[in-house]
Amino acid sequence: MRVLSVVAFVAACVLVASADDYSRLKKQLLRAVKTNDLELAEKALTGLLEIGDAKAARIIITVAADVPQNQNRLYWQMINTLSVFTDPEALAELGKLMVSYGGKRAIGRDMLFALQRNRTLGAVRALKEVLTAKCPRDMREMAAEMLGSIRRVESVDALIEALKKSFNKPIKDVINDSLRVLTGMPIPPIAKEWEQWWSENRARGLPKKREGGLGKYTGTVVDELDDVRKRRMFGGEKIKLKVLVITACCDKRWPDFPKDPDAREDVPVVFDRIEDITRRMGIETIVVYRWQFEKPDYKIPDDVLVVCINCTQIHPFCICKHCRPVGQKHDRLFT
Repeated sequence: MRVLSVVAFVAACVLVASADDYSRLKKQLLRAVKTNDLELAEKALTGLLEIGDAKAARIIITVAADVPQNQNRLYWQMINTLSVFTDPEALAELGKLMVSYGGKRAIGRDMLFALQRNRTLGAVRALKEVLTAKCPRDMREMAAEMLGSIRRVESVDALIEALKKSFNKPIKDVINDSLRVLTGMPIPPIAKEWEQWWSENRARGLPKKREGGLGKYTGTVVDELDDVRKRRMFGGEKIKLKVLVITACCDKRWPDFPKDPDAREDVPVVFDRIEDITRRMGIETIVVYRWQFEKPDYKIPDDVLVVCINCTQIHPFCICKHCRPVGQKHDRLFT
């Protein structure tokens, strides 16, 4: 949305606004909601973003909280605008509002999700409000994870303060994971130990982030996770069972593939190769053809946990002379 394009211009400062400015922009935003006018909403939101203070943030979130469910685009236009505020006081206000909505209204969680890409000091203030208040556990855990991805000394300050106040072991563990990721220190989830270490080392700042992060390349969504979530991720690569992959007869990369004089060398008609991913993840993988799988005497091994199917030729318009997808009898993997 275009309202985000003005961020670079206006986010660096907070403009001084009069009471009339707030009133005018709030009325404009309410009128946009009433008429479902996205362009009018953009004008109002741009004005409030230019002001950028706590009062402007409060106007947006309180109006957004009452947007009808059938005006989804307008609702997210407001949430996205809030996510690019930078003023610490404004974001601290957002944190308090997220706490007040908590698990009662979806907007609390939506706002928390929207702040994931905000790395400013203000975002630390907002997340600290959520983490140290009486919020639903999932929101507090998410706030702790997000703080672990904001490499600022203030993030460590907030996490240690939250650790002192928390008596819930799962939340303490998440806080501790974030502290370890930020500092590189293998300290247990004991607030006094963290406080003592931080009092001696805060002036030095945070260590440089390790290149490449944790783990190895798997080719899955796990590779996109930040270090905090990757550390806690229980993926298929940790399961000590096998995966069975059923592939089509047109998979040319297998040695017993039928001779095809018209085909280019090593170019399969089957484009999906799930076994490549599972093997990169370190999962033991068995690959069989459909004709092998359909034999009456074939039995899936007892230690196979998941069965996957390789094939993109699943539609009537697919062209594959080996699978004959348009005929009455075909060899496609899906029937």
